Amino acid sequence: MIAKQIAGTFGRRPLVSVRPSEVQAWAAELSRTQSVATARHALGVLRRVFDYAVRDGAIQRNPAAGIRLSKVQGNDPRPLTHDELWRLAGVFDAARDRLLVLVAGYCGLRWGELAALRWSDVDLESRTLRVVRAYSEEAPRGEMSPVKNHQARTVPVPEIVSGELANYKALQPRGELVFPSASGTPLRNRNWRRDVFDSTVAALGLKITPHNLRDTAASLAIQEGASVVAVARLLGHESAATTLNHYAGLFPTDLDDIASRLDAAARLTIASQRESSDAKQSPTKHRPDEAETQG
Repeated sequence: MIAKQIAGTFGRRPLVSVRPSEVQAWAAELSRTQSVATARHALGVLRRVFDYAVRDGAIQRNPAAGIRLSKVQGNDPRPLTHDELWRLAGVFDAARDRLLVLVAGYCGLRWGELAALRWSDVDLESRTLRVVRAYSEEAPRGEMSPVKNHQARTVPVPEIVSGELANYKALQPRGELVFPSASGTPLRNRNWRRDVFDSTVAALGLKITPHNLRDTAASLAIQEGASVVAVARLLGHESAATTLNHYAGLFPTDLDDIASRLDAAARLTIASQRESSDAKQSPTKHRPDEAETQG
């Protein structure tokens, strides 16, 4: 974490020169460009580094103490539309990068799951992906490990994307990984973003990270009528509550429909009450008695 996220900004700085405002700005930028989880982890490590320095008397105060990141900062989904997703996929030169964007955007795999995906996990006939392992970049040399039980899943692939997978496989040298690096090792998020992704999305005027492709898969599925439970299964969430916590704002149709129905029912009730009230207030017609009739 120090090598990846901290040293580039603070590694050459005297401890006493670092100000809290700089730490706040650095953590906020990490949250925006990478993820809130990464920013919190890096901030925690930096805070401990300064704690040791305070304990040894090298500095008088910890500039990372009291720095907080908003719970919603960088956590709001930023999904792409179908049009934006295909335009993004279309500008990549390499077939690997184009297909990675499409698989992430329609199947919702996490980055570690994409990096660990093997051809043995791909069933082109049934158009499914079996997600059973993930690649972690936290270890110095990376680490491949099984996903948690609730995250292991079979993910459907749209036919148009499955066709691109088949074409891509026919052109690839024999290898285990679907999206390998140039050296055949698991593709690292940071390297791919630096070398390929960030400049491409910037050229299109998009402000997204690779994780937002996962948001895209959730959003597009919801637009086609997928339930909360179905989206949770697609994304490998432990429960539907997790899905709602992240994507409640992407389920507007049901809520709008409920509001419309409530409005219609309320208006019908009010109209019925008015009719009943008018009927009670109307005078009864004068009915002439027999004497008047005879007269």
